[in-house]
Amino acid sequence: MHSQSVTAGVLVGTVSYLPPEVAQNAKPDARCDVYSSGVMLYEMLTGKKPFVGDTPVQVIYAHCHSRVPLPSLSVGRGQIPDYLDALVEAATQREPSLRFADAETMLHWTREVTANLEANRANNPQLAAQIRQQAASNATPQVEPERAESPASPYVEPTVEHTPQDLKTSALPGYMVSQDEVHKRRRKMVAVVTLIVLLLGAVGAYGAYWYATVWRYTSAPQIVHMTKPQAEEAAEAAQVKVAFEMEYSETEKAGQITRSDPAANQKVLKGSTVRAWVSKGPERYKVPKVVGMSVDEATGALTKQKLKLGKVAKGWSETAQVGKVIASSPKAGKQVKPNTEVNLVVSKGPKPIPIPDLTGKPMADAVAKLKKLGFKPSQKGEVYSATAPKGTVAKQTPKSGTGKAGDTITLTLSKGPELVTVPNTWL
Repeated sequence: MHSQSVTAGVLVGTVSYLPPEVAQNAKPDARCDVYSSGVMLYEMLTGKKPFVGDTPVQVIYAHCHSRVPLPSLSVGRGQIPDYLDALVEAATQREPSLRFADAETMLHWTREVTANLEANRANNPQLAAQIRQQAASNATPQVEPERAESPASPYVEPTVEHTPQDLKTSALPGYMVSQDEVHKRRRKMVAVVTLIVLLLGAVGAYGAYWYATVWRYTSAPQIVHMTKPQAEEAAEAAQVKVAFEMEYSETEKAGQITRSDPAANQKVLKGSTVRAWVSKGPERYKVPKVVGMSVDEATGALTKQKLKLGKVAKGWSETAQVGKVIASSPKAGKQVKPNTEVNLVVSKGPKPIPIPDLTGKPMADAVAKLKKLGFKPSQKGEVYSATAPKGTVAKQTPKSGTGKAGDTITLTLSKGPELVTVPNTWL
């Protein structure tokens, strides 16, 4: 039971200094330290926390929905200078934009308050107004307010010695406060505010260090394998921007991130840009149609497609001119990787065909033979032949050598031996 009470007390004590925006899940910044310092100053001046409750939830609710009261309302009017009230009020505004911008700004005004306390100023309406105005502007002070050591301004109350009647409190009517008690309280307030000055100085120094080494930085998100929308969401969560570029990839599907720079988990400035490359899929190029081109022309066509000329062989062709491409491997239209070598076959002209000697062969057989070889047989005339039987080839032009497909071979039909009339010698 005792352990539970201690735990509850620790939690309540912790949330007593919690800024409203943190309780509402807002992103913390330097103004959170200002609020906590203001609550601490209130507690040191009054001896109690501004809000109390039986549970942490009650305390948090009060911070979110109620203003921290002025210290003078807790200890009695006249015991807390108006400018010290203003310092607490400006530091503990529920709305962060109405507080001091950071611990350094609050430290500046806390030093002004200290100077006025040491000069025994009961009140300084001008300083109080400047503090409230400065906090509302949420900016670093540009003009030094008139310090206590300066000659009295017509807007600043002169230092006065209070009579016992002046020092009556609203909390204790009729109670007379001695001058010793007044000076004692002044010294206490100076000590309290001086402590806050030291605290703010430490907070400011640590805040500057933290901002320079921690807060300004984040980790580059892990976005490889993600799509663009997923990568944008991850980048936003990491408080960075992302710029996309396209590239081919043999491993990532089209539309997925292949790599990033800086890589995942690298330390980067918040708001900086992470470069990401999106896959276009595998890099492939179509083998161009090069049949009928010269080797030089084919090489140029391949280069345009980021392909290379491979081996060049020669082959017979009945139709292509000598030196022209008659085939490629891979064939035209096939998708291949960049720098793939494409082999070519170049024509060396028609293939030579030996011309057979068909004299003495039956004409029909000779014609069929020549056609089969690719020649164009042409029968022309008939002649008597003592050597070629009738119906066979008596004469062939050309008779030997080589030719090419489509060449004409002329054949002459034999009529057999010429008959001679023998004279009748018996008569």
